[in-house]
Amino acid sequence: MRKSLFFMLAAIAVMSVSCGTARKTAEAEKAKIAEWKSEGYSLTGSMSTFTLQQALSSHNTKILSDNQRYIPVMGTSEGSRVTELSVSSWVAQNDAAIRYAQAAGSIVSGGIARKFSNLSEQGSKLVGAYTQKVSEYIIPLMKESFSLCRLNGSYYEVISYFIIDEETAVTARERALRESIKETDLEFELASEIDNWVKEFVKVD
Repeated sequence: MRKSLFFMLAAIAVMSVSCGTARKTAEAEKAKIAEWKSEGYSLTGSMSTFTLQQALSSHNTKILSDNQRYIPVMGTSEGSRVTELSVSSWVAQNDAAIRYAQAAGSIVSGGIARKFSNLSEQGSKLVGAYTQKVSEYIIPLMKESFSLCRLNGSYYEVISYFIIDEETAVTARERALRESIKETDLEFELASEIDNWVKEFVKVD
């Protein structure tokens, strides 16, 4: 009886947390949608037939289904002064890839700074090469959830939201590390230590 009561209370607690999380997510989505509308953004591309609520909710649901696997990343073309929508979309995608690569690079950079204080020059060179290659290799793995667009004068400005699967992203990061090591002639012992940081989960702020 006590055991049954314990599991029942535990289930209620989980449900309460889930409901609280869902409520907070819904409130955050509502605020974000209001912000987009006030800034003149609307959906573009394959999701243009959906509502903003449907697009954002679908994006968040995917991430929340496994937030240790699915990584959200956003990119924007704001300020790029582009007059073609397709080019503006490309700029936003590239911006998202760079944001992800910089987050991945900061993990490696932090590890090198803590572990190898005498590697400042070589370490910086490695991190620079690694970050550049991650931004290149991650683009094909970025799955677009939806994109927003507005006209600012004669310029198109795009905000794109993507999801990256960590299970495939780690392979891209490892490939980037291998090629960066070749370029910087890093010693094997150090390379194997850095490989551990490359495998760490990347969270993009």
